[in-house]
Amino acid sequence: MKFLKSKFSVLMVFLLINLSAQSCASIDGNAEVYSSNLADDFFIEVKLERGKYWFRIVGSEWELLKEGVQRTGRSKEVLFVDVNDNDVKDIFVKVFEAGPNSVYALFFSEIKIGLISFVEQDELFGSPYVNEKGQMVSVKRDGPFSTLETYKGYQGRFYKFELREPINSDLDRVTIYDEGGIGKFSIKFLGASIDAFACISVERVHLSSTPSVSKKSQPYLVKGDAVSILDVQGEGEWVKVRYSAKNIFEAWVPQNSIKLNETGHCEKE
Repeated sequence: MKFLKSKFSVLMVFLLINLSAQSCASIDGNAEVYSSNLADDFFIEVKLERGKYWFRIVGSEWELLKEGVQRTGRSKEVLFVDVNDNDVKDIFVKVFEAGPNSVYALFFSEIKIGLISFVEQDELFGSPYVNEKGQMVSVKRDGPFSTLETYKGYQGRFYKFELREPINSDLDRVTIYDEGGIGKFSIKFLGASIDAFACISVERVHLSSTPSVSKKSQPYLVKGDAVSILDVQGEGEWVKVRYSAKNIFEAWVPQNSIKLNETGHCEKE
């Protein structure tokens, strides 16, 4: 179930189109200068020079924004995008690039009484882009997989809404957060919003209260029983399942006793 690669490619194309329309770069001696309208009458320039980012409203003096950055890789150094939905573009500056990961610091922009100020967010973000819903996504790659953190902005607020962590080549652990930071996770098929279901694929599998070998005297499921997947240990060696019939069971079974099934319907033999 290789959903992620094609989905990620589409979103990256969206990123390039979206951001290229918002900013432009020029060369000023040994420095690179990026510019954008943050809001009406606030045209800003950000300059990267010898490991330091400087900013200025056009016509004013340069002020230091961030220093100690590493100029490596080919990803764009500066991105302008409104991530907290207050109609003022914020600024991402790339601080370093390692392998497939480009890491950015985020500065929130705020305009009061005709003056602009910037506040740096504590967290760093990987290869940020805006998805089709207008939400900011941070990408952290590890080998063939990518962990995706999705953030919501609402009237100046900014919080993590979703964390999608790949378990293996088939499954994601997806955590949804409320505005207070409380999260609840579920297991989805990789790169999709479909809840993970499976069919029991062996003649009989005994249920265990822990991800370990169960006693033969415990309840069991038989081949063709349909289960939903509640949790996964490690890379998928054990899965926690729910079986709903006359009674509802929630227990652990070995991964090699199930076969994933998107429909949630299993054929009894």
